[in-house]
Amino acid sequence: MSKLPENVSHILAPNKSAMTLQGTNTWVIFSEDEKSAVLIDPGPAIDEHIDAFRKVVRDRGATLHSIILTHMHLDHSEALKTVSEWAPGVPVYAVSEQFRVNTNAVIDCDELRFGEGDGDWLRFLRTPGHTYDSLSVITPDGTLFTGDSVLGLGTTVVSYPDGSLGDYLASLSRLNALAHHLEVKVILPGHGPVIHEPMVALSNYLRHRNARLEQVRAALADGAKTPQDVYDIVYGDTDRNVHDAAIQSIKSQLEYLRRIHEA
Repeated sequence: MSKLPENVSHILAPNKSAMTLQGTNTWVIFSEDEKSAVLIDPGPAIDEHIDAFRKVVRDRGATLHSIILTHMHLDHSEALKTVSEWAPGVPVYAVSEQFRVNTNAVIDCDELRFGEGDGDWLRFLRTPGHTYDSLSVITPDGTLFTGDSVLGLGTTVVSYPDGSLGDYLASLSRLNALAHHLEVKVILPGHGPVIHEPMVALSNYLRHRNARLEQVRAALADGAKTPQDVYDIVYGDTDRNVHDAAIQSIKSQLEYLRRIHEA
């Protein structure tokens, strides 16, 4: 992992796969006096991973202030139960009610203060699309935590039916605007390396999504009837290990195009 902001630590889960890339990124943000810590995405329920981020917090002499979950998927959320056992009562912030602990629903642009320093706060950004409950977090210095909404390598899946391509395009446009207004300086994604050129990455994400939509439209015009038909025409060169994920994205694309047509 390349250079991080000084107040952020990275713990990589040992769950490497075609879908998780090198593994799930767990992030810890520390307050200026290092007395308080916020954990973003506990990750999978793998003992060595949980022990690793516990050690990071302990070695700094910090107390766990709160936990933030960027979305529901198990590779991000599964360890929550174990974390709650060794840190009982610590608030868990999430969009989905099933994961929240001692908190109310996360409201877009709400702020969370976790220390006494001027920079010891963060802002929640509702960024649905990958899933309906996708959440991003931005700090005052322009560090953006995106979960799976933006990855360090490749592009993300719009999970059907939990996700929505229309929502995802809107979320990408919002983050792209923030980057172009220089409010985003670096992206720390849920998988893959740090993104040091957020404007480039977000512009490429939008361009890729729009290009894929045009390819799907062309496939339908050429007679494609099913998601598998579209896959064979548009995604023929895609790694078969991500076939099911590609089918999810195609279903989301087809639903998006259907809604546009009916509007």
